[in-house]
Amino acid sequence: MTLDRPGIEDVYAILADAIDAVDPNHSRLFLAKLALLLAYECGDVAAVKDAVATASRDLEAPPASGPCLPAASEDGLA
Repeated sequence: MTLDRPGIEDVYAILADAIDAVDPNHSRLFLAKLALLLAYECGDVAAVKDAVATASRDLEAPPASGPCLPAASEDGLA
């Protein structure tokens, strides 16, 4: 089953609220427990492996220019 855009936005809001509500000292444990519960519900090891790989990509801060931001000119002025 695949979520549509409104469904993904709802899930994002639920996750953001839950992460904000968890004590920062317990956020890693919360996320690990959540991942295991969702993996259990999914029931597909290959799908979980793919999701982990996808989530692991591009974790660094985005560059100063990219698809959402215009590239700066060489003199630093836009």
